[in-house]
Amino acid sequence: MDQLQEQVEERTAWPRAIAENLASLVREHRERTLGEYELYLLAARRPALRPAARKWIEVASGYVNGGRGGDQPMVRALFAAIDGILMQALIADEPPTADDLEPVLRFLVQPVDYLRDGGAIP
Repeated sequence: MDQLQEQVEERTAWPRAIAENLASLVREHRERTLGEYELYLLAARRPALRPAARKWIEVASGYVNGGRGGDQPMVRALFAAIDGILMQALIADEPPTADDLEPVLRFLVQPVDYLRDGGAIP
């Protein structure tokens, strides 16, 4: 997370940086990423594992908005979406690239800007 934050100098660069990170997780670090989601599923059945399964969300949430946090529903929605993106990427025949993921992340990180500039809502 520290390395990701260091490479991003302006707000508009976040979607690309996150997309590159997620693409790496499903391409170069696939086995580790699978293991993390297996931990999630085990934690659903074994309450003792739940704190460990939630740890990354707690750590990653501390980086939102330059470490100032954010609106909890927004933060939860963002990380739920990232989990969904990773799960879909793990079952894809061909894992997505950063180019595939960037538009999705751009929407998730900046939905109001996206909708105002070209989406369905004026």
